[in-house]
Amino acid sequence: AGGCCAASNDDGTPGKWRKHSNRALVIYFGCCMFCIAGLLYATMLCFVWADKAEDIIDTYWDQITLVMEGETQENIAKWMHQNAKAGGAVCLVSMIVCFACVHCSAVLMGYKYTARKTVC
Repeated sequence: AGGCCAASNDDGTPGKWRKHSNRALVIYFGCCMFCIAGLLYATMLCFVWADKAEDIIDTYWDQITLVMEGETQENIAKWMHQNAKAGGAVCLVSMIVCFACVHCSAVLMGYKYTARKTVC
């Protein structure tokens, strides 16, 4: 989405098309910032969940045995810990990519324009 806005912003078209592409970039900027906030929350949730895996398994063991028959608590806790850490890492990498998108769109719009449209 940002690439489409950037292509119409940087091709030298005068007037209203540049204004509309800057508006589209501001919307894209805002959406990326919203995604960063959500990914930060998801990252923290995954890492906290990984640290509390054994407590969660102990609390919900009766319900877990109904779904995962034949598994031990240790195996499920290990599996849950590994997958939660991997999920947190994926969210963290996605957040870094979104930071790069935010930075690139701010550079393309100009820092003064970005600050004027997003802060006020």
